[in-house]
Amino acid sequence: MTYVELCDLAQKTDACFICGAVLDWQLGNKGRMKSNSPTLDRVDNENVIRKNNILILCYKCNATKRDRTFEEFVEYCDAAARKFHSHFEYPQLVHL
Repeated sequence: MTYVELCDLAQKTDACFICGAVLDWQLGNKGRMKSNSPTLDRVDNENVIRKNNILILCYKCNATKRDRTFEEFVEYCDAAARKFHSHFEYPQLVHL
């Protein structure tokens, strides 16, 4: 992937691929990233940066995904949702 192709992708990406948050391309306080700052993520960290192996995610999603593949990340989210599903329906019955 060339620098020009990456810039083109960035310009066309308004929202995080995972959560849909609108990306804010401006830096936050003291030049820090915000939760909806755009980041470049490799779908599979074992592979190099190529068109079919990158996504632009918000900082929050990329930090949560960490070094997982996209499939591993989806499995992780699914497992967490299953584990705590009853907590959201009946919070008085679940003790964390």
